[in-house]
Amino acid sequence: MRRIFLILLIQALTVVAVADPLNASLEIGASVSHSYDARNLLVNPAAMAYQADLNGPGPTSSLLLGVNQGFDNELSHTLNYSYFGFGIESLSQPAGKFRRYSFGLGVPFHPMLYGGIRLQFQRADTPVIGDYDSLDLGLQFRPSPYFSLGFLANHARSTIRQYVFGATVRPLPFLDLSADLDTPSDNFFKKVSYQASANIEVIPGLHVSVGYHQDYQLQLGLQWNFLHGALVTHVQPQSDSKRVVTGLLFSPIPYRNSFQRAMGLRLDLDGSLSEEGFSGNLFSGERPSLAGVLKTLAEAEKNPPGIIVVHLESFPMGL
Repeated sequence: MRRIFLILLIQALTVVAVADPLNASLEIGASVSHSYDARNLLVNPAAMAYQADLNGPGPTSSLLLGVNQGFDNELSHTLNYSYFGFGIESLSQPAGKFRRYSFGLGVPFHPMLYGGIRLQFQRADTPVIGDYDSLDLGLQFRPSPYFSLGFLANHARSTIRQYVFGATVRPLPFLDLSADLDTPSDNFFKKVSYQASANIEVIPGLHVSVGYHQDYQLQLGLQWNFLHGALVTHVQPQSDSKRVVTGLLFSPIPYRNSFQRAMGLRLDLDGSLSEEGFSGNLFSGERPSLAGVLKTLAEAEKNPPGIIVVHLESFPMGL
């Protein structure tokens, strides 16, 4: 499977893609270097492999509704299980409506490197938009929890070809900064479109995002997590269509939120414990202090979480 994926990737690097992958769907402000649960299929199929390795093979799904000014509304539904994904979209442009069917597979190459393959079939109601079948290939490189790179190659049966590059950094535990750009193969880096966004977790489970797209300008978003679901809303108030997207996400793994009591406690210890510890940043991982670990265990004893797991990666305990 990995050898087949690499062959397809080399082929895609010579002939690639469709117009404006940054906002060709209802995933406003999404970065090819980040992960979005069931929506990964429509953003970067490589993230499906990362998500499956992170949370296990459980099913995730999304249902989004897009409301536009001047033309028809839009609908998107995705369903993922493990490394596989399926999506169906009913999208609109001023020239007419079209439907798009997506099938994806994520491939984990390494704990830091993930790949993905996506097949898309577009069927339009008008010849102005046209039909096409597309092969898309994605990569994500995640060397640390604070930094990731993404790449997407869209290969359509047309003369329009495009690459997308993205990067996400987490300078603070509650802040993600993302930037993406896309460029056509026939004007490689001579013609570039870009977008950038900042995602802030205001309180546990409540995310606010602010971004800018070269063509659609200001982009605003909100995600509110509750147990096994989340409510998402994104708007482009300065675009011609004044697009508003809202919908629901579902996952068997509870989302981080402000309402659920912890059901388990996991301590990851990699290296020796110090008196002061270190909170971690873009260049170095977190190092808990001895006092912090003892305090966590004392609090768990007062309010038992049910399960306590201590994961020792490389812990020099000595005698």
